[in-house]
Amino acid sequence: MKRIVALCLFLLAFPCLAGDDSMPTFVLFKLVDSPDPSDPMTYGKGCPIQVSDRDIYVGSQVLPIFGQIEITDANVGSIRDAYHVPWNKALEWDILDSDQATDTHQLKAYVKPEYVSASGMGRLTHDKVESFLTRWNATIDNVGLGEVTFTANVFNAIKSVGFWERDAVLNFEWTEVGYDAVTGVHRVRVSYAGYTIPLAEYAGQIVNRGCEVVSNQPAQKRVTFDCSRANVFAEFKQSVKQNFDGQFAINKWRLDDAGIEMLINAGGKLQVTKAQAIQYLRNRLVD
Repeated sequence: MKRIVALCLFLLAFPCLAGDDSMPTFVLFKLVDSPDPSDPMTYGKGCPIQVSDRDIYVGSQVLPIFGQIEITDANVGSIRDAYHVPWNKALEWDILDSDQATDTHQLKAYVKPEYVSASGMGRLTHDKVESFLTRWNATIDNVGLGEVTFTANVFNAIKSVGFWERDAVLNFEWTEVGYDAVTGVHRVRVSYAGYTIPLAEYAGQIVNRGCEVVSNQPAQKRVTFDCSRANVFAEFKQSVKQNFDGQFAINKWRLDDAGIEMLINAGGKLQVTKAQAIQYLRNRLVD
C-alpha cells in the first residue's frame, strides 16, 4: 500500500509522466513561419509542436509565436498518435526491361503515391536522385512527373562508389574476367596498386556485400571475386532505403489559417472539444 501511495504522489508531482490516457490534452502550435518556410523539416506555421497532459503555454511559448489549444475530451495518446506524426517517405523502384546477355536493366524510381501530397509535395525530383544514381554508375534516361527512369549495368554497379561506399574505387583497375548470364554471377578482378589498403579489409568488404573471394594476390595488390546480380540489387535496395526512406516533413498535420486566426483572436489560449479541434486540423497530404 505504501508503494502505491508513493507512486500516486510521484505522478501528482510530475503530471507530464501520468501517461497517454490523461485528459484534457494540451497542444502547442507554431503560429508563424520558420526562417525557411520551404524546408519541410522545420516547424512551420500551424505545425503542432508539443502534445501534453499539462498546460504548456508558459514562458517564451506564448503569442505571437505560439498558441495553445486545450482539448477537453481527448486523451494525450489519441491526439499524439493521430495528429502529432511525421510525414514519411519511401522510394519504390521497378524493373522495366532487362538484357541479361549484358546484365543491363532499365528501372523506374518513384515515391509511393500515399506519401505525395495532392499538389506534388514529397514526390521524386531529378535533383534528389541524380547524385545518388551517379554514385552507382547509372544513367538517367528520363525524368517524368514524380518519377525517374534510369539504366544500370551490373558490372558498372559493382565497380561504383555507391556499391562500395568508398571514393577510392574510382581509381582502381577493374576487369570483368567472366560472367554467367543464367546465374547472374560476375567474376571480377580488381587491382589497387598505389593504394595502401589492407587486403584483409578489402576482402572483408567483398564478403560483407555477399560476394565471394576467389583469389588474393597481396604482392600484386590484386583480388578476384565473384559477385551476383542478386547481391548488387540487394545492396542497391538497401542503399535506396538509407538515402530516401524516412521522414520528409516534421509533421503531416497543421492548424489551418482559420484555426490560427481563431487562436490569435482568443489571446493565444483556446479550450475546445475534440470534434471542434478536428475542424481546424488539416492533413498536408491533401493540400
